[in-house]
Amino acid sequence: MPVGQIVGRMNQEMSSADVVYQFIDEFIETVERLQQTLEAANAK
Repeated sequence: MPVGQIVGRMNQEMSSADVVYQFIDEFIETVERLQQTLEAANAK
């Protein structure tokens, strides 16, 4: 994504550490949802 599109989505100032922590939290949530989806598919 070009920087112009990313900058346009920024709505608050965050430290780089907070950005990394947010990425990690979103990754964990995504993996948990994927795991639930896979478990539901295997239960059929």
